[in-house]
Amino acid sequence: MPPTIHDRIGQSRAGAPALVVLALAVVAVWWLSGQVARESYRNILIAVVLFQTLWVFFRWRASIYAFMVYVIVEGFLVNYFYNVPELNLMKDVYVASLFAVLTVTTVPRGIFPVPRTAWILPFALFGIVYTAQIFNPYLPNILVGLVGLRVSLLYALLAPVGYWFFDSRERVIRFFVFMTLISIPVAAFGIFQYFAGPGWLISLSPGFARAVYYASGAGTAGGYYFRTISTFVQTGGFAIYLCLMMLVAVAQISMTSLRKQRWWIIGAFGMQFLAALTTGGRAPLVMFFAALALLMTMQGRLARVLPIVAVLAVLFIGAVIVLGPVVAERFATLLDLQGVQARNVPLMVGWLYEAMQTDPAYASGCRRGRKTAS
Repeated sequence: MPPTIHDRIGQSRAGAPALVVLALAVVAVWWLSGQVARESYRNILIAVVLFQTLWVFFRWRASIYAFMVYVIVEGFLVNYFYNVPELNLMKDVYVASLFAVLTVTTVPRGIFPVPRTAWILPFALFGIVYTAQIFNPYLPNILVGLVGLRVSLLYALLAPVGYWFFDSRERVIRFFVFMTLISIPVAAFGIFQYFAGPGWLISLSPGFARAVYYASGAGTAGGYYFRTISTFVQTGGFAIYLCLMMLVAVAQISMTSLRKQRWWIIGAFGMQFLAALTTGGRAPLVMFFAALALLMTMQGRLARVLPIVAVLAVLFIGAVIVLGPVVAERFATLLDLQGVQARNVPLMVGWLYEAMQTDPAYASGCRRGRKTAS
């Protein structure tokens, strides 16, 4: 039976949104190519902020996935576009707009956007005291206080956002599977940087020169190697990210609901571990093993730690073959307890001594505490 006129009208209406999206995509590519050719990156930044705000307003849950991708690649963009400092505020604009949209959608229904939990009152008091400290005369300038306010209070708005976002167990599982999936190219990019070297990054943009650090061995191999950064602004952030994602992968491997996806998650875990070695970060690796033992203890599966450690030992041997003996010597220093003490204790003691020399109030408080303890 041939389609009726009503069927043809319905099909044309269904195809209209796709045509509009295609037309907008063509216009966007044409506009972006012109802006890139003229190096008008600030105009691109403004357009991205506007698009991001509209996306948050219409699809705030879906926009969180894009936000997580941006958080991961933000460091690469900041280093690449080193002459566009406004990039450092992109994340802040998103957080503020996300919480504003959440407030607009919950308050008219008689729902307070911040969940009424036991920590609200003490955190509110902390926020009041912290805000007052912006005007502390001992600070170099008010901008230092504003940066602290941004880090300590602004990002706290993501706590109620997470409360409303994770409305079911399935959404939690789906979100962290997504995070594990995108960690694969991030880890692979870090491994690629290890072999490409810092010169390749600096050839992309001079802004990467400030992110170049080296890890050294301490044995017969000597030498040093580049501490990779992948898509992060510096190597420490990349190492901590990998530590967190390895814990997520371990938790996902033991979940029965993800049994069909277990093999690629195991592959992601192996790549994350290899990338973690390229960062030269020893403290995040220690944190991972401590958190792994705690996780297994809480789950009543402490006996599973030994097989995981055995697998990691095999991966470590393979990594040494691929990456070189200097990597093994770098992490072998963790077994030298005297060396660990010699490296870290002077740093802490020196910090305390400097604080007591530069801050009379801090020194007075330490003396009073010592008298009280005695």
